[in-house]
Amino acid sequence: MNSFAKRLLLAGLTVWQTASASATGHNLRFEAVYLKKSAEGYKTLSGTDTLTVNTLRFYITHLSVEFADGHAVRDTNARLLDFSETSAVEIAYEEAGDRSVRSVEFDLGVDSATNVAGVQGDALDPTNGMYWTWQSGYINFKIEGTGPHRPKGFEYHIGGYLEPYPTLQHVKIAIDGKTPCIGFSLEEFFRHLPSDLPSHVMSPGTDARRISVIAANSFISCGK
Repeated sequence: MNSFAKRLLLAGLTVWQTASASATGHNLRFEAVYLKKSAEGYKTLSGTDTLTVNTLRFYITHLSVEFADGHAVRDTNARLLDFSETSAVEIAYEEAGDRSVRSVEFDLGVDSATNVAGVQGDALDPTNGMYWTWQSGYINFKIEGTGPHRPKGFEYHIGGYLEPYPTLQHVKIAIDGKTPCIGFSLEEFFRHLPSDLPSHVMSPGTDARRISVIAANSFISCGK
């Protein structure tokens, strides 16, 4: 697979200090970039199927950025990343100097406390299309698409906060390279989906929990 094809498989979160940062304070910027789709869609490793991803959205919460000297900045707000368009958020922190980022960690999804609190605003507003009902709560991760061998397409709306099928997953990525970057690898995600998985998972349960684990393990460092 050439380097361009690999880039098409990544939805990147780029982290850097803005040029306007003051001497004692900085803005740490996370950018969710929807990379240009391939004309042929996403090809599975076997080459026997071609999948086109039309929707990729997910929540990140409890975001923490750790620097090489052990200093860390944290953000407890829920962020909805929608890869159909560019989405960005900035976090202000002080006296960071020129510290390099060592790792980034976050939860994929929203926690049980947020779910039981009911309907909320901003990123958690139900009009964002990431909320089921008060009983089922929020959709943590959503991916939809089509393929020639899937006449009805595929839809994975992953959520659920109650035992035995909670879908909140913790992610921690070691940062390498000069440009800190976190990518969601579609290659990793599709490669690890079980063959017995139905094409539509739209409610909490065993399949939703399985997919949540696979999604969490599909984040990679893509810095250069």
